[in-house]
Amino acid sequence: MGIVGQTARNFKLIQAVLVSLGTNRHLLKEFVLRDIKGRFAGSFGGILWAVIKPLITIVVYFVIFSYFMRIQVTAEETGTDQFVILQFINHVPPLCLSG
Repeated sequence: MGIVGQTARNFKLIQAVLVSLGTNRHLLKEFVLRDIKGRFAGSFGGILWAVIKPLITIVVYFVIFSYFMRIQVTAEETGTDQFVILQFINHVPPLCLSG
């Protein structure tokens, strides 16, 4: 089988998966909602806590490093001179990837 045939086969497979997701979207929605509810069940604040906790952490880091330790961030070093933006960029991706 050549590259063209293999590409066509892969396209049909992807198309079949997408059609299956479309026809079973109600089931997918239920699974996602169940996972979200189960992940935050029993935690203080539930889903809201998942948003508030990183924001509180960023504010605490900002206050400590900017006011108490007086660390200056230059745009040449980091691409931005705003410490909050730098902290947000460094803090949020690991939270999104953590299980």
